[in-house]
Amino acid sequence: MTIRYSTVYYSITRSLLRPTLTLSCLAQYRFKSNIPHKDVLLKSTTKSAQSLPPTKCIKRHEPKTLLEEMKSAEQSRRAKLSPNHTIPPWIKRVLTQKSKYDQWNPKRKLSRQEMIKVKELKETFPQYRTIDLAQFFHISPEAIRRILKSKWVPNDIDEEKITQRKERKLLQIQKRKQTANNSKVRDNKVHNGRKNFSSSEKSNDGDELNKHYNRIQSQF
Repeated sequence: MTIRYSTVYYSITRSLLRPTLTLSCLAQYRFKSNIPHKDVLLKSTTKSAQSLPPTKCIKRHEPKTLLEEMKSAEQSRRAKLSPNHTIPPWIKRVLTQKSKYDQWNPKRKLSRQEMIKVKELKETFPQYRTIDLAQFFHISPEAIRRILKSKWVPNDIDEEKITQRKERKLLQIQKRKQTANNSKVRDNKVHNGRKNFSSSEKSNDGDELNKHYNRIQSQF
C-alpha cells in the first residue's frame, strides 16, 4: 500500500485548519449577538453623561467697564445700607418720596394765610380733590398734600418770629430797590455826561473847522 506524502500533508493541514476557522466564526457570531443596537447605545451614553458630575465651564476674564463697576458698587452699597426685610414701611415711604422729589423746593410757595385757606376749603368742601385745589391755587398737588397733612399750629412765639421774618424780608426788598434806583441814577448821570462831552467836542471841532476855513479864504 503506497501513500503519497502530498495527499497526507494536504489532508493533515486541512483537518488542522478546519477547527480554527469554525472557532473564529463562532466567536464572531457570539460577539455579534452581544453588540447592542444604536438606540440602546445612545440611551446608555446619555444616562452615563447625566450620572457624571457637572463640569465647571471656564470663562474668559472679560474686563468690566467703568459704568458697570460703578453700578455694582452702588447696588452693593444700597444692599448694605437698606435691607428691605428690616426697614419699616414708613421709612420706605419716606425714601420713595425722597427718590421721587429729591429736594422739596417748589417754584411757587403759598403764604401762611393761603395755607390756612387751603385747609378751610378742604374742611368745608371735602369733595374737592388735591388736584382741584392745586389748580385753584396754581401749585403742584404734592404741595397741597403736604399742606393738608401738616398739623402744625403756630404759637405766640412762632407768630412773633413769623412777623419779624416778614419785616426783615420787607427791609431787604426796600434796600434792593434803593440800590437799584441809585445805580440807575448813577448810570443816567454818566450817560448824560458822556452825551454832553461828545456834543461839546463836536461843537468845538465845528468851530475850529470854520475858523480854519475863514482864515484860508481871507488869504485868497
